[in-house]
Amino acid sequence: MIVKPSGFSYGQCGEENITITDFQGNLQEGLYKPTRESTLHGNLYARYPKIGGIVHTHSPYSILISLNDRQLELITLHSQLKLKKPVRVVDVTTQAVTQEELPKVFRVLDTEPETSAIILKGHGIVAISSSAVKAGQIAELIEETAMIAWEQKRLRK
Repeated sequence: MIVKPSGFSYGQCGEENITITDFQGNLQEGLYKPTRESTLHGNLYARYPKIGGIVHTHSPYSILISLNDRQLELITLHSQLKLKKPVRVVDVTTQAVTQEELPKVFRVLDTEPETSAIILKGHGIVAISSSAVKAGQIAELIEETAMIAWEQKRLRK
């Protein structure tokens, strides 16, 4: 799988520093150490063959929602149409999802197979789809919905 190198921002990523790993996160090609997120990504690809792309972001409004709610409600018509159901918050205690915390993620995806994303509590969005492009679109929609939900809460106070 292709992952970003550890210590690089997305804006710094390019063909010259991209990292290729196996599903266990072991470096296969590239010069740099892979991101710690490789554990989560590799396990998702290995366990769920329908996944063709994963996008993980540290989106601020989604993180705000995750610190205050158990799920992101689909308050916009667009999110209702595309996502179908609220986005669950998974309570993780480490910066990157470890082997020990993977069952928390699996529990959501196994019991709700139509799920297209989760939000890791205090961490960010993990969007999954048949391609990286589609997963990116899901992540963008979730962050947009989280922003609207958060601002709506502020206006009600």
